[in-house]
Amino acid sequence: MNNMWELPQAKPYVGDVTNAYNDGRQRPAKRVGRFYEIESLSPAAEWKTGESLTHHHQSVHIVADMPTLARLAKDVLGVDLEMCGGKW
Repeated sequence: MNNMWELPQAKPYVGDVTNAYNDGRQRPAKRVGRFYEIESLSPAAEWKTGESLTHHHQSVHIVADMPTLARLAKDVLGVDLEMCGGKW
């Protein structure tokens, strides 16, 4: 689904499956405020009468030291946190 804030959209059914927003630890907060948001988007479609769709989303919050988080990121997501360029 295209969830850009613009109407009309040239391609309303083309877009992201997941979006993540992080306003981080800015002091003072320069945008909306300190938050982290992750959203999942169900497939977008034009529905006929009687049609339906079920969309499931699950979020997991993990608190751990950086070596543990780095191992989980690598093992579960295939992501090397060292390559992300962040300061941990």
